[in-house]
Amino acid sequence: MPLILENYIPDDNSYLTHGKCRICLERANSINFGVFCCKACKAFFMRSSTNKYKKYVCKFNQACLNDPEKIKKCKFCRWDKCLKNGMSINEERVAKLKNPPNKFTQPNPLESNQSIISKQTDSFNCEHYVKSDHTRILILNQLKEITCELYKENTMEFSSPVLIANYIANSCQKRVYNYTEEFNQFIREERFKVFQKHSNSIVKILKDLPCFLNISKNDLKTMISTHFFPTLSVMYLKFFINDDYYFMFDNDVQLNRDVFAALYNVKARDYAFDYLFTMKSLNMSEKELGLLIPFFLCLTSSNLENGELVGQVFHYYKCALFHEFKLNKRTNEFLNKFNQIASFGPLLNKMLMDTAK
Repeated sequence: MPLILENYIPDDNSYLTHGKCRICLERANSINFGVFCCKACKAFFMRSSTNKYKKYVCKFNQACLNDPEKIKKCKFCRWDKCLKNGMSINEERVAKLKNPPNKFTQPNPLESNQSIISKQTDSFNCEHYVKSDHTRILILNQLKEITCELYKENTMEFSSPVLIANYIANSCQKRVYNYTEEFNQFIREERFKVFQKHSNSIVKILKDLPCFLNISKNDLKTMISTHFFPTLSVMYLKFFINDDYYFMFDNDVQLNRDVFAALYNVKARDYAFDYLFTMKSLNMSEKELGLLIPFFLCLTSSNLENGELVGQVFHYYKCALFHEFKLNKRTNEFLNKFNQIASFGPLLNKMLMDTAK
């Protein structure tokens, strides 16, 4: 399975765990005025809020918003982006991640797959996972916004292919292929392209996810390998329509049930499609799907150099995901199904890797 992590080099000297500044895209150090941002943008916003912003003028026809270098020089656009990202003088000035991963005072070891969600259906309430103080909720909301944006950014290219997939699904035309050695070799090569593309997408997401900067490269490889198919399922879930898969390889070849079985075997295909069916039936929002990526990646309890650190990161994303479940009024039936996919994901991942042809 291709894991393209060679270009991912964490900064060993970094103590920052908040991802990128929402204003200038430099590394953030905390939540300031309600937004993950760096110290420079925090100071700029604080200075500007004393009516200085009224004198700001853009010399570049307001073309600075998407240019990190220009936006640091243009006070007008920098102030505008602060407001657009939700900075407010009424929010608490500083809110750091409580016990950041390199300074945790109380270890939170990884729980087993089965125990992670064992309490959900009995006592699922926001307070069990999320303290109700304003700062903590602020952090969780920021995590949700960032993961949702990263999910949408990395699935945006699927918009047109998904429309085509729905058209094919509604046409009820079953595609039948002749499984010659040449065809089998072709679909294996196409699968490799999908794996490579997904690996690159996950690496890109990891670079921008808060709390992942201090996880070692070896642990990241293990995390991605162990949860490769669950995270791929999240990213490509929209192609699963009417109990079949409508992702298209080159040459207009559909990765349907029969093609999937040719790439693995019938038993593995059936387990994979049951998994996809259950995940699709949850009808999760984009915020929930975005949070599933870091949630799944941190759902690794063994073979890690620093399992305690990953467990601490997992704690934040679990809290954010469960908080979103609470806001969306998810039922016990939903939680039981979610428990199934969370518990079975790593097992399915191993099965597909072992049976890949």
